[in-house]
Amino acid sequence: MPMHRTPRHVAPMLTALLITVTVAVTGCSSTGGSAAVPSSTVDAATGGANPAATAAETSGTVSIPQQRVYRSMSAPPGETYLILESDGVGLLTGTSVRHYQFGTDLTILSNATSTILGSLSRTTQPTCGQGTRVQLDAKGFSALFSGSSFVGWTDTGTDDPHLTTLRGVGVGSSLATLRSRYPEVKVTDGTLGPEWIAKDGQPGEPRIGGLLDSTSPTGKVTTIYAGETCLFR
Repeated sequence: MPMHRTPRHVAPMLTALLITVTVAVTGCSSTGGSAAVPSSTVDAATGGANPAATAAETSGTVSIPQQRVYRSMSAPPGETYLILESDGVGLLTGTSVRHYQFGTDLTILSNATSTILGSLSRTTQPTCGQGTRVQLDAKGFSALFSGSSFVGWTDTGTDDPHLTTLRGVGVGSSLATLRSRYPEVKVTDGTLGPEWIAKDGQPGEPRIGGLLDSTSPTGKVTTIYAGETCLFR
């Protein structure tokens, strides 16, 4: 199956998107459950459910009373982008985003992401602080699983495809761009170097974070992650 490329710089448009959050996680903490969460589809222009989503895709979704506001963006006709999200990942086609939240089954996520990334390698990580984890890797992107349940992702970036959030932030983005897209971002010096963390929408939302090569305005994002990670500090 042909792979699709994501543009290096994805500029957010002015339309606001309101999406119901299905699973909340923070930093490297556990998701608090291992139940599989089916994918769901919403329209990136209206925030409403896509009529094309089947009952099998939307039934059984765990909902909590929180919402996330995104800046809208769209993919050109025939293109699909893999989007980095604070509560999982999404596939953006046109103005519709199909979400794969934390809790999604390994096979489902592997099939979805391989359409963009190609074949993913599978390894076992026995030394993660939170316990043994299964990891899928391809082109700088890693998805982490507790058993078969999706619990986190990390991206260290490649040119093809270049992955970003819906706000257009990814590996290679400057700190100045990061601050403009996530005004509430916090930057600290940690054992891994300069780190950043930001809420992906309204107060109480899951967080998205990463590493920088410096704290100057021209400093670049070198790593971006959400949910659990397997980074040694």
